[in-house]
Amino acid sequence: MAARPYFVTWSAQEGAVELALERAEGQTLFLQGGHAVLDLVSTSFHTNFGHSFAPILEALRQQLGGVCTSIAKASTPQRSAAARGLVDAVGHPGRILFTLGGAESVENALKLARSLTGRARVLSRCKSYHGATLGALGVTGDWRRNGQVLPEGFGGFFPDPASDPEGDGLAACVAAHGPDRIAALCIETVSGANGVHGAPVGWWRRARSLCDATGALLILDEVLCGFGRTGPCFAFQDAALAAAIVEPDFVCMAKALTGGYAPLGALWVSERHARHYDAEVLSAGLTHYAHPLGLAAAEVVLDVLAQPAFQSEKRALEACFSTLVGGLATHPAVAGVRHAGLLAALDLRVPAPPWEHFIEAGIHLVVKPDMLILAPAFTTTQAELARGVSLLSILLDAQMASAEAPWPGTLEAVTAEAGTP
Repeated sequence: MAARPYFVTWSAQEGAVELALERAEGQTLFLQGGHAVLDLVSTSFHTNFGHSFAPILEALRQQLGGVCTSIAKASTPQRSAAARGLVDAVGHPGRILFTLGGAESVENALKLARSLTGRARVLSRCKSYHGATLGALGVTGDWRRNGQVLPEGFGGFFPDPASDPEGDGLAACVAAHGPDRIAALCIETVSGANGVHGAPVGWWRRARSLCDATGALLILDEVLCGFGRTGPCFAFQDAALAAAIVEPDFVCMAKALTGGYAPLGALWVSERHARHYDAEVLSAGLTHYAHPLGLAAAEVVLDVLAQPAFQSEKRALEACFSTLVGGLATHPAVAGVRHAGLLAALDLRVPAPPWEHFIEAGIHLVVKPDMLILAPAFTTTQAELARGVSLLSILLDAQMASAEAPWPGTLEAVTAEAGTP
């Protein structure tokens, strides 16, 4: 029998690495044996309020005393309130299709865009991730599409805006695939694990104008960067971008929508497209549609994000984060830093230490061969953040020296080698 009776995701099962998690509190993951690990990436970019946020926990307790299972076609004040809150957060007239997570939000956006336009093809960024379902993987450009038998003639990829700031490559891609065949552009407003890349305002203007000229629809994937991760509630609401994008056709949401305390996603559909389904059947639905536990958590998230005091504290944390990660730009192991709000990528000049080494040293973040990604919770203290970034710097010091000496392997050994008390 296999060592585990379940699969470890995105891994070959033999030798797959897991966290031996016992409990979590605040910003800390406690592993077996009492080993404490500071969570510097909000687990998977979704626990934006840490692991024991009292307002969400209380909302879930109260919901368990009422309606706590989903009835897909039930009309409830809670469902209406959550949907109105999400429409207000987007800032444009529209309607909400609830889902269970990010991949399903993207999947439904793809389905509706193809239905509304009568076209099949969807274009996306070369470096992108949109989810693990078949359609979402079909428009995913990173390694996670490898080994999959994907729909033929479905997706196409345009250059990343970082290498195509004027959008000429995007326009050429649209022309090559046939403007009358393209249902939509599906774009992460700011990429996450693929390097925290946004796009210049001019690029967004070009993208929006291409959609308007060809009849293609604009799908913004805000699953990772939504709900305050990059600053505003949604990344497309950045002051400079808001005027360029004008209005998306779809906005995909999930992850931090509930702070990670319950599965829930949502798809915002602009009102002009939503009206199509007033007379036509909407062929979409889920058993756990608008699950009340997810809605209870989402209402708290929207309420907290709207509080001026919370936003003031969050802006102070963003400023602290900017200073700390900006300081890492001068580290000899770091080739470059990109950050927005509480999301950052560090390009490395040396191979990154294995993820397990960061865990052993007491910090959790996304580790790629040549890059590190940070996304601390909004409730992280400035002292916790400073400690985490200090540990990261020490680990990079050790990695610079590890070509000539074995990896020390524990927090005590790493800090001792670095001369840190």
